[in-house]
Amino acid sequence: MGGSNYERELKGILQGDKSTLLSVTKSCSPVEREKYMMILEKPFVVVRAAGSYGVDLVAVRGDVSFLAEIKSSNSDTLHFSSIGGKL
Repeated sequence: MGGSNYERELKGILQGDKSTLLSVTKSCSPVEREKYMMILEKPFVVVRAAGSYGVDLVAVRGDVSFLAEIKSSNSDTLHFSSIGGKL
């Protein structure tokens, strides 16, 4: 799955999109699924910034907001270097 697909999936989860939540929780335990579904009670407003701006998603809910940059790789393991914050 490419980075833009992960962005759309995370956006759907944070916004409380029921079809996205049902899709990503297919293999979850009932307890995990219940935790995911809690987002339906108080979803975030999410804006996706397409392009190479550094920030991919901005999520806001009440006095909570955060920026997310989505990374993807063909490798099974990603190592974040302490030198310059690069992979």
